[in-house]
Amino acid sequence: MFLPTTTKEVEARGWDELDVIIFSGDAYIDHPAFGPAVIGRILEAEGYRVAIVPQPNWRDDLRDFKKLGKPRLFFAGTAGAIFQYAVYYLLLYIFGLKYPGDTFMESVAFTTAYVTEMISNYFVTCFFTFKKKPSLKNALGFLFGRTLDYFIQILQFNLYTYLEIPASWAGFIAIVLTGIINDFVLLPFYKEKKKAKNASQTLTAINQKVVEIDTNNTYHEKEENIS
Repeated sequence: MFLPTTTKEVEARGWDELDVIIFSGDAYIDHPAFGPAVIGRILEAEGYRVAIVPQPNWRDDLRDFKKLGKPRLFFAGTAGAIFQYAVYYLLLYIFGLKYPGDTFMESVAFTTAYVTEMISNYFVTCFFTFKKKPSLKNALGFLFGRTLDYFIQILQFNLYTYLEIPASWAGFIAIVLTGIINDFVLLPFYKEKKKAKNASQTLTAINQKVVEIDTNNTYHEKEENIS
């Protein structure tokens, strides 16, 4: 039986309260290759009541973060960066045997790891989270959303290697700091921009309605004067 991800699944287990709720940046796949599943299963084996919320939507009213209520012990979080760094570290080791100290090949390893994680994340998200078939439209949308993230990471990575920080640490720092930049700089900016856009659209709609009402009133007044 999978770990519960919804209120109905929690109730189906006969639980009236959860001990731990895990928020995952990845889709939930119950397999040892996926960190959130491993963490959840270990906690479950220790007797804790665990649920996972995969890829919660942070663009709406945050209902995904509230839907399972408050856990007895704590909330936990994981991210897709673990897979990316694991692939990067493996490639760094392989390339390092053939091209020791080559900063260009270190960048190639970092980019390859990022692309590998992005592609796998896309297909996992399609099949297991949204249960949709991949399409060119949503693939392009996904790619657009990840492009800025990649440039932030690779610019940081090249800066750190230029400052002679070891490549293994440079990759780790770039991935972690990019997450912080996304959550505390870009995301608030995006939300404020979207809020301002919605407010502008609402104001425009109100103005159009006012103009429409004024036009109708003027028309009726003219009709009354003619009659």
